[in-house]
Parts: sequence; structure tokens; C-alpha cells
Amino acid sequence: VDATEVCDGVDNDCDGDVDDDDAAVTDPSAWYADSDGDGYGDASSTTDACAQPTGHVADNTDCDDADSTINPGATEACDGDDNDCDGLVDDDDTGVSGTSTWYADTDADGFGDPLTISVACDQPSGHVADDTDCDDTVATINTAATEICDGADNDCDGLVDDNDTGTTGTSTWYADSDGDGYGDADSTTDACSQPSGHVSDATDCDDGDAAVNPDATETCDGIDNDCDGLVDGDDPDGDAPATWYADSDGDGYGDASSTSTACTQPSGYAADDTDCDDGDGAINPAATETCDGVDNDCDGLTDDDDTGVSGTSTWYEDGDGDGYGDPSSTTDACDQPTDHVADDTDCDDADAGAWPGADEYCDGVDNDCDGTTDEDDAVDATTWYMDYDGDGYGGTSVTSDACTAPSGYVADDTDCDDGDADINPGAVEICNGDDDDCDGLVDDDDPAVSDPGTWYADDDGDFYGDATTTTTACDQPGGYVADSSDCDDGDSTVHPGAADTWYDGVDSDCDEWSDYDQDGDGYDSEDHGGEE
Repeated sequence: VDATEVCDGVDNDCDGDVDDDDAAVTDPSAWYADSDGDGYGDASSTTDACAQPTGHVADNTDCDDADSTINPGATEACDGDDNDCDGLVDDDDTGVSGTSTWYADTDADGFGDPLTISVACDQPSGHVADDTDCDDTVATINTAATEICDGADNDCDGLVDDNDTGTTGTSTWYADSDGDGYGDADSTTDACSQPSGHVSDATDCDDGDAAVNPDATETCDGIDNDCDGLVDGDDPDGDAPATWYADSDGDGYGDASSTSTACTQPSGYAADDTDCDDGDGAINPAATETCDGVDNDCDGLTDDDDTGVSGTSTWYEDGDGDGYGDPSSTTDACDQPTDHVADDTDCDDADAGAWPGADEYCDGVDNDCDGTTDEDDAVDATTWYMDYDGDGYGGTSVTSDACTAPSGYVADDTDCDDGDADINPGAVEICNGDDDDCDGLVDDDDPAVSDPGTWYADDDGDFYGDATTTTTACDQPGGYVADSSDCDDGDSTVHPGAADTWYDGVDSDCDEWSDYDQDGDGYDSEDHGGEE
């Protein structure tokens, strides 16, 4: 009964009350009201008790116990509150969430520079939320501005002057299709600078004819050449009427004996008067003399009596009478001369056996007159095979028919890999995964393989082989290993490197030392029949 009541679940002072039920308890804990249930308590509202009362916690760091979103474990947000209870609010704190990105507005036009930013809860001075200004040094340049003719991208759309739509301050330009410096008033373009093919003048009356414009001279041609509204004789600046000659055959050359005068060329008349037969359109001074018995060019000479006659044939001397002519011996005439032919392809007009189309032979003669001697198409040519790897054996994929072996070709076609000089029918089969000798067999499948390895039986599977049981092969056979140092291939615990147990009669590590001579002095243990 004289004991002190403490918080231990025992009635220490035997008064019938335990812990919090006993007013004499000496070591209760302080608990803090957690009205908002966020796990953090209000330091100004405490309760002492052995056990945690409902609605209370041991922590007393909550700075606002009426708001569960405000406590030392919360994240500071842009809301005007000290969310994390560190005494700092919004932009005065670090790690604030919900901030906005603000953009410098140096020229104060309400549009910000996307390359100069500030992150904050509240809008900093000289900053805006917009990031579309393309030149933050000029207030008249921004996305709300109007594009004008000044060489700048005023509205920040990436287009300048004529490349943009809705540009103001443009000029009207007139199409000058004929390039005479005078424009068509009915074909306009508004632009900042003069477009190609346009001028500022709008006085051309025919923009399809460069000879018609206000600066031209009026001529007798039925056209208002100078764009004054007057044509030919009605224009005091016009030419006098010209003399025209009847052109009955419509070849552009007139009959000097039949004339007419007019400003414009009358139908069926020409300005020329030199036609010698105005009833045939193929006969006139511009015509070419042809082999037809007619004076086509009106020069008084006919066919071969004239020079520059068209329609003549070139005839070639056929000295060997094979029907093919010598191209170096020619005669131009309307009719075929004796001992001449129309063909000019004979390469040897002294040899009746050499002519185009003849069979080519490997005889040092250009039999078929193709300019090449003993070429690939010779009837007695040999087939050669490309030897890509230079090993003296060719493949069948690339061939050449020729009288003599072309460079890089051979007569043999038995190479099975013409990309590797080490692989050919004359090579030695080796263990490398290739058919080295081109016999269709690879490595172990080829009895001619020259370098198979020796493998040793590993019956006990300890990776050490029996030197007395061997086989040869390129690749390791199942149940065989490259090692031959096992001294007992029937026991997987016996092999070089195994732990040797002394005095059990077994040479476990295959070192051939006596199992009864642990100290290695050459004498076996006396207890096992050996010498001491």
C-alpha cells in the first residue's frame, strides 16, 4: 500500500485503481489534441494519461489543428497558408507546389518572352502569363499586332510581309506578262515589294505582246500598237500600205505578176514575190532541191545539176562484191552508181568473208565488223569462270565467254565459296565449320578432316577424362572432355583438385602420393602396413 502508482497496468498502491483510474499515478504522458485527424497535435491543448486518449497524439507540431491539410508533413502550396508549418508562406518557402510560370515582358506589351521565365505563386513585376512574344524589346511586335510592310514579323506568326496574310501597307502591282514594262490593269497583285513579272504601270492594252504598249510605234498590221485606241490608217502615226503578192499555193512566197496593196496582209497574199511555181506549195526559194526532176528551189537547176540537193543517197564502193560497202569510199547521187551499194558497214572491203553479221571466230580477225576482234560472242569462244578470291578455282555464278581468259577468270568452276581463298577443292579440310575442300562434307562429317581434337571419356561426369579411353572429333562429343588427368573415371569424387582424405586408401586428388604418408617424408604410417 506504500508503493507509488505508475503507468504499468498494475495496481501498485493496492487501492483498487490501476493507472489512469488512480489519481495518484505519478508518470502519465502528455497527449495533444488532434482535432483534424492528420496525426499532428495542437500544443495548446494537452491531456496527461498513461494510455493515448481518443483524438489525441503524442506530436504537438500542428500549426492549424482545424485543417487536416496543414501540418509539418504537408507540402507547401500556393494558397496563402503555411501548409507545412515551417513559418513560411507560398513564395517565401521552398518546394512550393502549384506555382505558375511567368514570362518576362520587357517591352510591357502584355506578351511575354518564352526564353525568360520565373516560377512563382504570384505574378512577379514585369512578367506575364503569356509566352508568345517573338521580340520582347519592341512593344509593337506581338501576337496581337497587325503585320505591316516593314521587314519585321509584327504578329509573331513566323511570316514576314508578303509571306503573311492580312499585311497592311501593301502596294498594287500589275502583271507584265510580256515583259515590256507596261502592266495589265485587269491583273493585279497587292504586295509590299514588287513581285516578279509585275510593274507599277497599268497602261498596257495587250499584255500578251511585248511589241504592243504605249511606247510602241503604230504599224500597218491591224493592231493598236501604241495603245492609243487607233489602228493602222486611223492613227496619224501609222505606216503606209504595203505591196502584197498572190500566194495561191500558200507556201509563203508570192507571184510577182499578181499584186495587191494594203496595211494588213490580205488573205492569200505574201510579202515575197520570188515563187517560180505558185501552183505548188513545195516549190519556192526556201525549198530544198530534191531528187524528183523538178527545180524545187527556183534557182533554175534540177536534181544533180544543182548543189545542196536533198534526197540524194550516199553510195559506198563494194570492192569485194559482198553486198557491204566501204564507208571511206563514197558517192552522193540520186541514182545508184555502178559497183556501189547503200550499205556502209564493211570493215574490210578487200575480204568478202568479213562483213556485218558474219560469224566471229577466235582467229585474230574482226569477222563480224563490230570493231572488236575475237570477242566473247565468237562461235568457238571458251567459257571462263570468275575467281573472286584468287585461289585458282572459279564459281558458276559469274561466267564470261571469250577467246582468252579475262582478268580474274579461270577455266575451273568447282569453287564452293568464291569469297574465301582458303575454301576450294584443293584445300585441306580443317575443324572450322566450313566445307574447306568443297566435297559437301563439313568437319566431323568429312573423313579427310586434318585436325580433329582428342577427347577423353568422362564417365563419372566430374569434367576430368580417362586418358585410356579417347576419341577424335572437331566438336566435343557428349560424355567426353579435353582433360585426361582423371585417375579414377568411375568415381566423380576422385579427380585432380579434389580434397584428399588421409588414411582412407584412396588417392582422391590423383597426385599419386601415398595416402598413408601425410607428412610427405616417403614413409607410410606404421599402422597401415607401411614403413615408419
